Amino acid sequence: MCMSKEHWYKAKEYLELALQKRHSVGNLEGQARTLDSLANYYELMEQTEQAIEYRKRSASFWEDLKSFLEEAVAFQHIGVLYKALGKLEEARKYYKQALGVYQNLNERAGVGAMLFEIGDIDNTLGHSFEALDCFEKALPIISEQGNQKQLKAILFAMGALYFNENNFQQAIKIFEEALPLYSESDEEELKALILNSIGRSYEQLGNGQKTREYLELALPIFHNLKDHLKEAQILNTIGAFLRGDEQPELALTYYLNFARWLPIRSKSMARHTHNSARSEMFIESEVLGCP
Repeated sequence: MCMSKEHWYKAKEYLELALQKRHSVGNLEGQARTLDSLANYYELMEQTEQAIEYRKRSASFWEDLKSFLEEAVAFQHIGVLYKALGKLEEARKYYKQALGVYQNLNERAGVGAMLFEIGDIDNTLGHSFEALDCFEKALPIISEQGNQKQLKAILFAMGALYFNENNFQQAIKIFEEALPLYSESDEEELKALILNSIGRSYEQLGNGQKTREYLELALPIFHNLKDHLKEAQILNTIGAFLRGDEQPELALTYYLNFARWLPIRSKSMARHTHNSARSEMFIESEVLGCP
């Protein structure tokens, strides 16, 4: 049932009154739980700073009560809230505190989740080495916990990081591990990006056959998604490999398809031609050696 603003306001008044009563009788656990409820209220009202304030107060109570799991959850919530505000260093700080408590409790689900969150922040901040370190530690825990959403996200992020670090063999390994997880119809774009990334990794390793194999799988998906820039890039790459393999007529097929998308490419790439007809003549001359 959807509550009106008046009902939410009444709920907050009740919680504030309950907090006062529990304080007056020295009920520490009751105060901690009420503070968590008030934090939830402010979070629902999108008043994030107030939610953080109440969550910090509850964390302090949970620490005094030696209720360490609740303390870790409070720290985790604070990290989430700071991340929502874009205050990544503060979020990282509280995720680290939550991680330490989860590790002391041997709470593996919490450890995996916090390592993932810390790695995600490090990745966003451009700290590639630190991000990979967190992700590598988190991966086996997240795998054993069976959290498919986090598993997909961590594998995708790790593959991209390995690729950017020029560790193409490891990028291929991680992306191939991720690929079977993307089977839903609404995940076609991510599936295509993974296939493209595997193909680009093989391209960097000089394996033309594998490059073409994976790019050919990505090509129809990008076409269906109307991502013509990616489609053009793949057509151009496959054409170049076929030309290098002395298959000029087949290469021409790809180059002519590539030429259709030249107008959407950057001006620096399109300057060779003013329209598709001229580009086709230019490509035919280059590939087949026509005068």
